[in-house]
Amino acid sequence: MAKPTLSETQAALAKLGVISRAIADAQVIVDGLVGHEQNAKELKAAADAARKDKEAAEAELSEIKATITAAKAEGKKLADSAKAKADSVLSAAQEKAAALVADAEAKAAKAAADAASALQAAIDADAKRAAAAAELADLEKRTETAKAKLRALVA
Repeated sequence: MAKPTLSETQAALAKLGVISRAIADAQVIVDGLVGHEQNAKELKAAADAARKDKEAAEAELSEIKATITAAKAEGKKLADSAKAKADSVLSAAQEKAAALVADAEAKAAKAAADAASALQAAIDADAKRAAAAAELADLEKRTETAKAKLRALVA
């Protein structure tokens, strides 16, 4: 095997620097992915809160239905009036609950998509990091070999 020249050794060291920077860039990406994971957790919490709001709206709906039943017992005229009001409140509550659930589901779907994208980016970054680490190890081995040969030449 021919001895590497000084320029080959310098080129190997420069490549080693590029690989080190690539590893640092991969670490920045991984750190960013941690932020995406936190966002996904926050969106899940928002979805849970929306579900709780829906349950509260359903509880409110139950109370309204009880009011309607009592109004029917008091008289047809009062029942008709209470029913019209309850239907209006019920419709608004259902619309609000449906809007909250739809929003929460959309956020959860986006969070899931973001998390999947972040996971794929992390997998890709890890694969690049592993390849860079292997190449770095090979370059370090070559560098050590070149240093040993240079020392042998100097000695």
